[in-house]
Amino acid sequence: MAENILTADGMEQLIRTYFDACNAGDVDAVASCFVPEGVHYFPPGMYGGPFVGSRLIGEKWRDAVQRLGSIWTVDSVITDPETARAAIEWTHFKTFQ
Repeated sequence: MAENILTADGMEQLIRTYFDACNAGDVDAVASCFVPEGVHYFPPGMYGGPFVGSRLIGEKWRDAVQRLGSIWTVDSVITDPETARAAIEWTHFKTFQ
């Protein structure tokens, strides 16, 4: 990963790297976008709760790509390097359904 991701460009690149890795179903590439104990949260009751751990997150998205034909698009990215926050609008397509 880039040495200094806390620039607007660096933050957006990390986000796009993550979505590219998700689309590829690449467990290692997805995991590299998180700290080892990273958590991916969902609305209550969805997917049985959050995915905990960078590797598990990658495995779950690989499974979605293989089983459902999942593809994600990044529709909009807003970054705020001063607060280390970003907001993303994205779309999830399940091409096998």
